[in-house]
Amino acid sequence: MIVNIVAGSPFDLELLNMHPSDITIGVDYGAIRLLNMGIALDYAFGDFDSISLEDLNRLEKICKNINKYKIEKNNTDTELAFEFVLTLKPKVINLFGVTGKRLDHFLSTLFLFERIKNTECELYIYDEHNKIYLKKPGTYNIKKSTYKYISFFMYDKPVTLALKNFKYGLDNYLLKNQDSLCISNEITGDYGIISFTGGHLLIVESKD
Repeated sequence: MIVNIVAGSPFDLELLNMHPSDITIGVDYGAIRLLNMGIALDYAFGDFDSISLEDLNRLEKICKNINKYKIEKNNTDTELAFEFVLTLKPKVINLFGVTGKRLDHFLSTLFLFERIKNTECELYIYDEHNKIYLKKPGTYNIKKSTYKYISFFMYDKPVTLALKNFKYGLDNYLLKNQDSLCISNEITGDYGIISFTGGHLLIVESKD
């Protein structure tokens, strides 16, 4: 099962269309963005403090599964939606509209990787310029795409990393916390091959 969660920051409709899902969830104003784009949503989550009463009434007429919360609560709206999605045991969760003006909210979204790092679920964060995801130790082929740059960060423990078919290759490099050596690399072939042991690896594919 693939689940798309759409939060309130602006995002490109084409980007969402590139990632079809079995279930689509709108978070707070993200639910209204989906309605305005003509995209059906299965669930809506949030305190809905950022939408008008008119939009809320429109949402209630269209979406049958609305989970409304108090403004003062212990979790962000995105986190509440994410916790619900985990109960569905999806294979993939795609997050859109979470990289807007509020860096505090974005950082809290990055913490969601902690919830899935020891499961079989894959989590991806997308916007017009970035794709962010986490990998367990192993060997992976990463296909060259429209994202020009690719960066690697230690997530929880130091990583012994090897890179092949990259502009800047590596052979058993020990990647530690606060190490910027692996920023802005580029795949030179059809695929870049990464192999690593140790902890999890946070990967950011990006373009200008």
